[in-house]
Amino acid sequence: MSIQDKLLVSGVPDALLATAEISIARLDAHVDFFSDVWEILPWENRPGNRKKMPLRFDKFTNKGAKAVAKIYIAEKRVNRRICAATIYSIHRALLELDGQIGTKDFEKINTSDFDAIQLSYIRRGHQGKVPSLTLLQSFAIWLRNKLGLSISYDAPKLRVGIKHGRHGTEEGRAAKLMSLEVIARLFSLAQAPHVSMRDKFFLNAIVLAAATGMRIKELACLPVDCLVDQAGKWVVRLFPEKGGLITYRPFPQDMYPAVRSAVEYIKQNTADGRSIALNLKIQPGLDWQLIRKSEKALRYFAAKFASEWMDKMSLFTPNGVYFRTSDQFVDAIGLTARLGSAAETAKYLGTSFRVVRKLIACQEGMKKNQYLYEQPFGVFHVLDSKVSNWKERIAFHPHVPTVKNMEAHYETALNDYDHIRMPVMEVLDEAVIRQIEGARPVFKEDPLFEKKYERKLQPVVRTANSILLEPEDALFIIPRYFLSSHMRARSNQYTTVSSGMFLVWLFDCSKSGNSLFIENNVVDPKTGEIVKFTWHDLRHWLDTTYKQGGLSELQVNTILGRKDQKQGAVYDQTPALERSAVVHELIASIRGNKAIGVVQDTFNEISLANRQTAEAYLLAAVRIVNPMPHGGCLHNLALKPCPHSLSCFVEGPSGEPCDHLIIDSTDKAQYVELKWVRDNAETLQEYIKSAGGESSPQFTHFQNVAKSADRILNQILSKTKT
Repeated sequence: MSIQDKLLVSGVPDALLATAEISIARLDAHVDFFSDVWEILPWENRPGNRKKMPLRFDKFTNKGAKAVAKIYIAEKRVNRRICAATIYSIHRALLELDGQIGTKDFEKINTSDFDAIQLSYIRRGHQGKVPSLTLLQSFAIWLRNKLGLSISYDAPKLRVGIKHGRHGTEEGRAAKLMSLEVIARLFSLAQAPHVSMRDKFFLNAIVLAAATGMRIKELACLPVDCLVDQAGKWVVRLFPEKGGLITYRPFPQDMYPAVRSAVEYIKQNTADGRSIALNLKIQPGLDWQLIRKSEKALRYFAAKFASEWMDKMSLFTPNGVYFRTSDQFVDAIGLTARLGSAAETAKYLGTSFRVVRKLIACQEGMKKNQYLYEQPFGVFHVLDSKVSNWKERIAFHPHVPTVKNMEAHYETALNDYDHIRMPVMEVLDEAVIRQIEGARPVFKEDPLFEKKYERKLQPVVRTANSILLEPEDALFIIPRYFLSSHMRARSNQYTTVSSGMFLVWLFDCSKSGNSLFIENNVVDPKTGEIVKFTWHDLRHWLDTTYKQGGLSELQVNTILGRKDQKQGAVYDQTPALERSAVVHELIASIRGNKAIGVVQDTFNEISLANRQTAEAYLLAAVRIVNPMPHGGCLHNLALKPCPHSLSCFVEGPSGEPCDHLIIDSTDKAQYVELKWVRDNAETLQEYIKSAGGESSPQFTHFQNVAKSADRILNQILSKTKT
């Protein structure tokens, strides 16, 4: 059957046949388009510890919806290289549509089907923008373009009920913003000697996250050499969650000692994990999760273990017999000859005369390759598989291949399920029988079969086209169970400290009982209760701290790697009272003629004619103040980006300072910053001039910057003298 015939049988509309065939031809080789389960782990950019990521189309009940969903996702994958997380989101949205249309002919769906889904969200209390509805809007547009369906669906775009951020409530902002006292306490606990290694490990991760504002997945995927000196400033190398490629994140240099200490502590405790990862890259080992699902594989690797075990371990040890009481091999014959009698040997071994006689008899049997057992007292027989309870008579011997020995050999756990343990026990029983008989186990090595069950190692970060970070080069790589309080760390397996592990630890810190925050009395001063926060709240705290320290919205968004400038408003938890205080202070400064800028000059001019009009102008001009090191910006950066690309001292070709720039002549810190701007601009002029670029636009730019800054400095001096 041709691909086109298969597509038609699958329920693909005629209008989508060409799109489907092109997408199938370009789809990744490991994906069978016609299968109802796609394995999309290779499409995940940050796979973490996942072993598989099945995309299940068998959940669709509408045949047409299933076929179209496959084509839609396949086309987006081949054209836009969307990752697995995005695909799952699309899949969930399309499943909602599938549930809505039921058995309806897919080509007869219309806008009302999409509206019905939106209505169901409203009934569940979801107001405003919903991610799934936004995805369905994109799908509706695609259907309209590809199938010509008359669907006109617009998903809600405005966010409703925002509790925190600039457009939230005062209570919401207060609840969201972490107290400086809490941040300081967490930094202190990261160095406290009484804190457990596990808690200290995650506390040092908190130090890193708070100092840099990293998202949790960025934190989990840091490279080991993340802390670097760049042009005399310390920065952190990271892979941004929204973008992927390596970038450099600046952080307050006063925090460098704490950041360096945190990185060094984490590196020290993850060195073994990276070593294991490097070894496994050379010899990947076995994928026991896959082996446990196959009886054939279980039998094969049990037989291989038994063969390797019996190459080293023999039941027949003529130079010594196993003495179970002391768990050691003893030369009963040699001891008796040296000590003179069996009675003396018994005294020496701390046992009875009867036991010594048994040990001597069994050792004599070993010399003949016979494993003897005693029944009745004083009568010895050769053990073989015909003896009814032969397994019980030999199971204690340390040279017998057992399930426990096999688990230790492969460093794995087989679980207690019968369908897993029984095949293994049967193979090992056969091996023990041959061991008793003095024969070798029957085992034929099959390298190709073993290759199928070889562990496939996932990178820490990758794109659709390349691997960006391998486990052996990542910071948060540990031996498996290293952070577990009840499991022994594995020496042949590693795990990444995933975002899920970070989340679980932080959740446990605030639980009742002997949790970390309760034991150390980490209290939120705003409520008097044990602190509760999320990893992302650390990013909110740093964002707000930057803005309160004088950085503009655009500068903070740039530092924190935020692409959508509008998102910055959600992170600003500055209290309204504090925000309005800045505005009122500036208005008072302008009224007192202590400010410098276009607004001050205009206010002064209007005041000469009409004071009431001047006051109205002042209130209209000064609605928002973005504090900066060299002054304040009156432009609302939340609504529109800076029209001069943050060049406050040169407004276009005029060479004049920006109209939105306002300077407080009484602020000494602003004066120092302005002087630095002027001196730096003059230095750059000299450099450009020496390179022969006196006629370049860059030279003119810095010339204007120097002139503007110098003019402002002179105005400050003149105002302070008067």
